[in-house]
Amino acid sequence: MFALASSRNLLDELFREFEPSAPTPSTFSPSVDVIQVEDGFRLRAELPGVTKESLQVELKNQTLSIAGEKSSPMAAAQAYRYSEISYGKFQRRFHLAESIDRDRLEAKFENGVLDIRLYLRPEHGPRQIQVV
Repeated sequence: MFALASSRNLLDELFREFEPSAPTPSTFSPSVDVIQVEDGFRLRAELPGVTKESLQVELKNQTLSIAGEKSSPMAAAQAYRYSEISYGKFQRRFHLAESIDRDRLEAKFENGVLDIRLYLRPEHGPRQIQVV
């Protein structure tokens, strides 16, 4: 009996440090890397827990937008003791240089990472110059 009461006190002490805190719908900003490659750029966004169906990638004028929503896997009625994971809607916008070929963009989503290839327009890409 003493061991059970002692264990309960220990658990109570442990959780006393954490005030009840449920995740609240909010916005968050996913981490993004932009990597220069030979024929353009790669934009990689970390989106763990986001489904492919909730992603929207849009190019309007010279602005590339990434938007979506990350839903909590827990039912709203469950009592959280503590939560640091961000849930909710997100959006990131990137102004593209004129040298980016707007007709040649590719997007792939795998293992929670969105990978967008941005190619340079042919006249802005690397080229060989013949020496005479």
